[in-house]
Parts: sequence; C-alpha cells; structure tokens
Amino acid sequence: MHGHFPNNICISPARFLSGKNLLFTAINLLFCYNFLHAQGSAVPLGSDAYQIIDRLEIKTGIPVPFVTGMKPYLRGDVVRYAMQLDTAAVAISSMDRKDLYWLFKDNNEWLAQGDFAKSLLTDQKTEKSQSQLSFESNKYIERKPVFRYLFKSPANAFELNSRYFHLRINPTLNFRLGKDSYDEQWQFTNLRGLQLRGGVDDKVFFYADIEETQSRFAPYVTERIERDHAIQGAHLYKPYNSRVIKNLKDGYDYAIANGYLGFNLSRHIGMQFGHGTNFLGDGYRSLLLSNNSANYLYWKINTQVGKFSYQNIFTQFSSANQESDTLRRKYMATHLLNYKLFPGLDIALFESVMIQPRSGDQFDFNYLNPVIFYRTVEYISGSNDNALLGMQLKYNFLKRFSLYGQLLLDEFNVKYLLSLGNTPQGWWANKYALQGGLKYIDVLGVDHLDTRLEFNYIRPYTYSHYESTSYSNARQPLAHPLGANCSEVSWQIRYEPLARWRIDARALYIRTGEDSTFQRPYGQNVLSPYYRFPNEFGNTVGQGIPTKIYIAGIDISYQFMHNMFAELQYFYRYKNSALDSRDEKSSYIGAGIRINIANRRMDW
Repeated sequence: MHGHFPNNICISPARFLSGKNLLFTAINLLFCYNFLHAQGSAVPLGSDAYQIIDRLEIKTGIPVPFVTGMKPYLRGDVVRYAMQLDTAAVAISSMDRKDLYWLFKDNNEWLAQGDFAKSLLTDQKTEKSQSQLSFESNKYIERKPVFRYLFKSPANAFELNSRYFHLRINPTLNFRLGKDSYDEQWQFTNLRGLQLRGGVDDKVFFYADIEETQSRFAPYVTERIERDHAIQGAHLYKPYNSRVIKNLKDGYDYAIANGYLGFNLSRHIGMQFGHGTNFLGDGYRSLLLSNNSANYLYWKINTQVGKFSYQNIFTQFSSANQESDTLRRKYMATHLLNYKLFPGLDIALFESVMIQPRSGDQFDFNYLNPVIFYRTVEYISGSNDNALLGMQLKYNFLKRFSLYGQLLLDEFNVKYLLSLGNTPQGWWANKYALQGGLKYIDVLGVDHLDTRLEFNYIRPYTYSHYESTSYSNARQPLAHPLGANCSEVSWQIRYEPLARWRIDARALYIRTGEDSTFQRPYGQNVLSPYYRFPNEFGNTVGQGIPTKIYIAGIDISYQFMHNMFAELQYFYRYKNSALDSRDEKSSYIGAGIRINIANRRMDW
C-alpha cells in the first residue's frame, strides 16, 4: 500500500529556489518509499475517529501511514488505513470490525465513485477482489433515503456524488441541561449549526461550519471568562437573556465559524488555507499547540517523503492588551519534523516563533522560509520575537501499550538550570514544560476497555512574553488551558460494553499557583508580561497562591444513529486554595443530545 500523510499542504516557490532546500529535498528522496494519495477535508478534532485509529494501530501493530501527532487527520487517509486493516491478515474483534465500519460510514465519499476510490480498491494487496470490495462499500454509500433526498447514506443528512465532485451537508446540535448543587441556577448549552464539506477532482477540497450557541457555564468557568474577557474556543460574545429561564444570570451568546480550502499540489505536497485550529501531540493535553484557543487564520503546508513528515503552519492571531479591549494582529510560524524511526516509533522536532507585528501590523516575511531555524532568523532580523523549541515522541509496543511524551523549551540558562557552582536555584527564566503519558488498550483482556495516564509539568512564566508575543490567541492559551505554573496528573477510562453504549470516566489532580493580581504575576497567566516577576530566583511550580484542583467526571452515552448521541453526565470539581475566599465546588448532573459534534470539556 502506498503511504500518504495527514494534513492538506503546499509549499512556497522560495523553497525550490534555495540551494539548501534542494539539498534537503534530495536527501529525503533517498529515503522515499511512500507516496501521497489522499487528502480531502479533515476529520474534526474530538471525533471518535481519533480514538478508533489509536486503538487499531496499537492493537494490530500495523502503523498508520501518517503522523498521529499532527492533527487533524484527513478523511482520505483514515479510509485508506481502515481499508488496509479490513483486508489485512490480522485478528480483530467484532467490536473492532464495528469501529472500521464506523470509519467507512463517516468518510464514505472516499468509497464512492471517483479516481481515488478506484485506486483505493486496487491498491489493496489481499485475496479480496476489487468487485468484492466495491460491493462491500456500497452499504456505506447508499440506502433508502428519507423524503427522497435526505439520509441517502447512514452518516450524512444530504450528499451528492459524482466521479469528479462530492458534497456532504450535516446539521450539528449540542443541547444539554443540568443542575449544580452549588449553583442556584440551571446550567445549559444550546448549540445549533451546520457543516458542509466537499471536493473536486480529488485535488481541491473545502470545508465550512458555523455554530450559534447560548450557554450558562459553571461558576468557575464564568470567573475565568470575566478574568480574561474570553470564552474558551470563541472570539466575540455578548450577554444572553433567556425568554425561557427567568432572571437568568451570567448567560452568554456566541458564534464560531470555521472554513478552509485544501489542495493537492503533488504526490508528496499539499496545502490548506482558512480558519480553524490544530493540535500537535498524542496526549489529552498538548504542550506544543492545542485546540484550546479560538480559531485563527492559517496556512498549513505538509510534506511527506518516505519516513519523513514535515509540517509548517503560518498563522494570524489576535493579540489583546489585558488592561484594555484593544485588539491587534500578531503572527506565528511553526514547523514540526517527524521521523518514523521504525514501525511504532515516531520522533519529532518542534519549533515555533510568536512574531511581534512590524509597523502597520505587517508580517515579517523572513519567517516564510519553511526550513531555516527560526531562532536564526530572529538574530538576522534583530527581533524580540518569542521563540519556542521542543520535541515529541510516540512508541507503540506489545500490541497493548503506547508511550508518548513532549518536551518544550521556552527559555533557559544551563548554568541556572543545573545550578552549577554556587548559582542560586529557581531562576525565573528557566521556562520549560514536560509531558509523559501511557495508553493501555483492552485492559486485562477486556475488549474496548481502554485507559490513559498522563502527567504534565509546566514551569512558571512558560509561554509568557511581552503582551503582544505571549503564546496565546484572543486572550486564550495556545497550549495547556491553565497556562503555566502547574503540574497535572490525569487518568481516563473508556469502555464500550455494547456496540452503541460507551462510558467515559476521568479523574484529574492539578497543583498550581494563582496570581495575586495581574500586576504581580507568579507565572500562571500567560497573558501577564513576564518582566513583572516579583522574584528573580527561588521560583517553583505552585508558587503564588498555592491551589489544588480535584476533578472527576463520567459520561454515559448511547449512539442512536451514526454520530448522534444521547448522554448523561456527572462532573465534580473542588478547588482548594490557600485563600479560603477562592475555594470553589461544583457537583453537576445533566443530560443532553449531541449530533455531529465533539463533546467539549472544560477540565481545568
């Protein structure tokens, strides 16, 4: 089977005009054994597809032909891998087979008529013939429609298929209502929206979604909104006064819209341009780049040649002055170079620069070079931009376990870091973050009982810089939702006792230190300028106002139709602060309906 990679991409002409870059490309070609076939629209972050892909790669030992640490995945890539597993000589359970069929249904445009569909079926080197595979795929493409035009297939409300064009349109809904025993009023979410995706000639792809939401959050979330003037994942918002719930307090009304175009430029290179979010890593959290913030304008380039995958992301963010409502543009240039050392082991190097706007809020075009080290560019241009370096790895072993981790270096001095000689400890600018995690599938041989244990450690002042160059977007952190100055242990359990039923449980313990005021930061709030630190030395995780947070949650869901869930939820959070006035408790129970959208949690 030919390989491919997970994100739409393209490359600038400048890359091919550089002698160094030509050499880089030539070296990679020496290692080439894969080719890019599929691109397509991306699988939305939070989709069940990510859990399914994780499970099947670990359990079968057959590596995915893309990089799981570069999210979101592309639908064509997911189907190709699912087809490979469906026809491979590996033993999987009936529940695993059900998961494969879920992937086929959710991405059925890649099984319909078209050049890619034909190549997909003929690429499989198995005993199954093309006619058999075509017959089997029909059940994911067609069924008796509702009202003649709706739900012609199990996963899509409306779709069109031809050899050169496909279109999918689906509604989104997330309605939930619940009561917190420590809150006088009801908490709710009322989200309605629409998604559409399509493609032309298996070369040009498009995606768009829009969501309109009214919510009333838990008091600890409302407190965060008031502090940062931002709702997690959203840009503009306004107070919401319900006609149904009388005397409603702290309600919010906000909208989220995403959209992008993707292009296949060659068998190894593609491009994506538009608004959305990205996620780097294999963990519950990402310390490099997460989808915690609001969406943003980006240009993404992915190149895959052989065992190498190389991703560039150029973005435009919103930089906000915490002490006013002034919004300015700022920019970021990021790349991640991943190498599959051997099946099951991925190692990646990360580099990112938050770029201070030049005169007139203009982007510094030096950073468009997709290969050169950005720190070098900083020295060349004489800028004060915020540079971060890092790495991540993933290792699957014994067809049961996956070990993963991340390291981020924001700023450090080796002498102070290692306390060489008589140097004092805890220098404020030793800024770094660590992550380690372990996934264990089919625990004790129980099919579809999976667990994950993860540890995150973030030094004070990590990600912070000047107000215009902090590692944030629209007043929201780009990595961990708490920002910095914290350590966290999280444990998740996921169990599917029956085909349509699922139980998700989680427990988190977080130790952090809160700031007394914005003017006197102890390193948690990434929006606070780092030069206001009160102590040059003696800085430790948890400094400031010592705080411990305990979180437990369980979701029980029933999938009554494809990607449509009825859910029952329980959530408990206890914040124990050194200042009694900052103690908080939540004990929430609620229920809801969720259609074609991820379950968004605020676990912090």
